[in-house]
Formats: sequence, structure tokens, C-alpha cells
Amino acid sequence: MDKDGKSMLKLYIRIKQFILFNYMVALVSQGNKQLYYLF
Repeated sequence: MDKDGKSMLKLYIRIKQFILFNYMVALVSQGNKQLYYLF
């Protein structure tokens, strides 16, 4: 694979990880809100 292809793949993976991380944070904060409602 050429240099550009590798850097694009790295960027793609980084973006995917960033989105996944944001999704997890949103999920956790949503779960915390539900816990607050329970108690």
C-alpha cells in the first residue's frame, strides 16, 4: 500500500475510534441519568 493509502486508513480508524468513544460516553451518561431516576 502507498503512503497516502496508509495515512487515510489511519485517519479512518482514528475517526471510527473517536465516534465509538463519543457513543460510549453518551451511552454511559444516559445510563447515569437512568440511575439517577431510579434512586
